[in-house]
Amino acid sequence: MMGPAALLCVVSLLEAVAGSALDNGSRRRPPVATSRALVVARERRLTTADYAWVVRLAASDAASYDRFGYSVAIDGDTIVIGASGCIWSYCSSIAGSTYVYRTSDGGATWVEMAKLTASDAASNDLFGTSVAISGDTIVVGAHAKNDGTGAAYVFRTSDGWDTHTEIKLTASDAAAGDQFGISVAIDGTTVVVGASGKDSGDDCTYAYDNWSGNWEWSGDDCDHGAVYVFLTTDGGATYDQVAKLTAADAASNDKFGYSVATCTTVLCPAAALCKYGNTIVVGAPYDNIDGGNGGYQIGQGSAYVFQTSDGGSYGQVDKLTAADAAVEDTFGISVAIDDGTVVVGAFDANDYKGAAYVFHATDDLPAYSQVAMLTPSDARRSAFFGNSVAIDGDTVVVGTGEYEAAYVFRTTDYGYTYPQVDKLTASDREASFFGSSVAIDDGTVVVGAKADEHDGGDGWPSRKGSVYVLSSEPPKSRQQKDKEKEESSVAVIAGAAAAVALLLAVAAFWFYRRRKASMMDKAHELTRANPEPLKLSAPEEATTPKEEEATIPVAPEGEEASTEQLPPPPPRRWFSRAEPEPEPAAPKAEEMYNRIAAWYHEPENGALRATWGAYPDPGEFQTWPGFVAVTNAFLDREAG
Repeated sequence: MMGPAALLCVVSLLEAVAGSALDNGSRRRPPVATSRALVVARERRLTTADYAWVVRLAASDAASYDRFGYSVAIDGDTIVIGASGCIWSYCSSIAGSTYVYRTSDGGATWVEMAKLTASDAASNDLFGTSVAISGDTIVVGAHAKNDGTGAAYVFRTSDGWDTHTEIKLTASDAAAGDQFGISVAIDGTTVVVGASGKDSGDDCTYAYDNWSGNWEWSGDDCDHGAVYVFLTTDGGATYDQVAKLTAADAASNDKFGYSVATCTTVLCPAAALCKYGNTIVVGAPYDNIDGGNGGYQIGQGSAYVFQTSDGGSYGQVDKLTAADAAVEDTFGISVAIDDGTVVVGAFDANDYKGAAYVFHATDDLPAYSQVAMLTPSDARRSAFFGNSVAIDGDTVVVGTGEYEAAYVFRTTDYGYTYPQVDKLTASDREASFFGSSVAIDDGTVVVGAKADEHDGGDGWPSRKGSVYVLSSEPPKSRQQKDKEKEESSVAVIAGAAAAVALLLAVAAFWFYRRRKASMMDKAHELTRANPEPLKLSAPEEATTPKEEEATIPVAPEGEEASTEQLPPPPPRRWFSRAEPEPEPAAPKAEEMYNRIAAWYHEPENGALRATWGAYPDPGEFQTWPGFVAVTNAFLDREAG
């Protein structure tokens, strides 16, 4: 097999080419688990820490208590914004809606393309509590529908959202109070829906809690939570439930499924990269990791990682907890994933200041390791930092629940640290709950302000809500982006061709070296087996039978010698003790002896002279101990 050094060189080069191709799309290798060569070769998409406010979005039909911006998602040129409404008495007629915006000028302006509502909409559905997008497919959760049973809706378009289709998803074991749709995620053909209120058995009753003074569901089987996975195999025409995920150590009030994220690796140039695909992360913010019941008072929180190899059957491969876990952290209130990097929000951690934690998949999968705890530079108590999280490549965005800010963190040391590089705020006014939702894609950050007053209230906070779009780069038209992608694709193809050429060259060199090594081994074997010196002679096929040997006539004394010459004898092939060189001809022995002698005495061959001593006379050359080594070294030099 190929030597380790040559193999590492080729693999590193091919990884670098593959990494460039992935960076031009929407995928990146995890920074810790990948090779250092790949990370160094990678061109980072975000090159500045300055995020400029591009535009503020508001619904065209904005009304009080819409809570526009309760949830946000972005994919390329499309932004999805949930306006869930509320369930209070003064807004009970609101069913919730979702808005779709698109840009055609690189993000300078965003146009409202569609308002999505459920075909079976009803008051207090909270349609828009959660949203997700992948290409031309949008998923919207409505977790309060039908007495909290919940539902999720899949919308698809083929004409830029002028028209769309709708599919309603429900759990196969749906029951009241499940809160199916409280979280949603989509990547490619896979849709994931969280149901944090799912009960696991009959021991769950609605009773008065003397400690809290409220009527609550209680019992060992209450609110374990579950997550449902749906898959389409017909281009989105239908979605089938293929899995129901639950925690291996599920307990009452864990709220497993309160947050979900999924990542399916589309490109797979190397086996290592495939390890991070087909992954689902599930938050259980009220899990008590020290045992016993969780609940709102003592849950530290956790996050679970599931993976599949066939797209249908998922297994739990890891459980993530904070290294400094403490009661009431609510670790898992929000989760995000990009390939092998997972971000988990804990908005009550750090003495109620909040925190976000970054985990990387290790080379020893399925293990994940915590590499960073993110906190804002101006941390404040009860800011609910970590209420929302998002990640894209090297950049993490963390939103606050009440502090009116979102923070940007970015790694520049291969994922070992994530320093804060920017603090985002609403530049036009103080937007209430700015940072309650965040999303990021390719340098564009979307921040929801679900309670923004907008254009003033009506004597009571209107909570219409708004969304802010910020960018780390100047807006580029679609034509500019397409041209850059085309140029980048050409560069990737050229790089791949160069990598293949280098691979072939390395392989050819490796085979040459292997052949030379084999010849040396045979030479040493022959030397040990037959210590008698070999005589220099012409090859058998080149010798002339003795009876046919021609001699040069000698002119009698006094006569002039004839100038006629017989043809020269066949050239003599030079031999080592291993085997003849494959060249058809070689210099005469005497000439070879002199050439080797001249080369042997050159200054660069001092090491050889120190090993084998003085160069012998011609008659002793073949019995000289250094004959094989020196001759073959000379021939190697001659061969280049």
